[in-house]
Amino acid sequence: MGEAAWKSDERRVAEILGGVRVPGRRGTDEVDVTHPRFAVEVKRRTQRMRYLDEAMEQAVKASVKGFEADGRERLPMVVLHYTGTQMEASALVIVRLGSFLKFLGRLDDDNREIYFQETLVT
Repeated sequence: MGEAAWKSDERRVAEILGGVRVPGRRGTDEVDVTHPRFAVEVKRRTQRMRYLDEAMEQAVKASVKGFEADGRERLPMVVLHYTGTQMEASALVIVRLGSFLKFLGRLDDDNREIYFQETLVT
């Protein structure tokens, strides 16, 4: 029997971000992927959340329009705020993984991965 899809997702995200998957952590407060700069929790869903897709598409279109207007790249993102909660403490920032990698300098303009050794500065 093959590996569970969520485990495969965790392994792939760890590989993409340059982190390490943390196995056997069910029921703990550990993250799925450890990394010097990120605490990564990976989720898999079978149903898409259409309102998030629509919001992201709107952000992408605005990003392209802005670039065409002034030549400056913008990182498309969705900020999801739950009513009745403090914005800074609870809102979620959602960014496409490819856009995030490009923002970090991990992808070139043709979406080819750029490999480098990341070091933690203390």
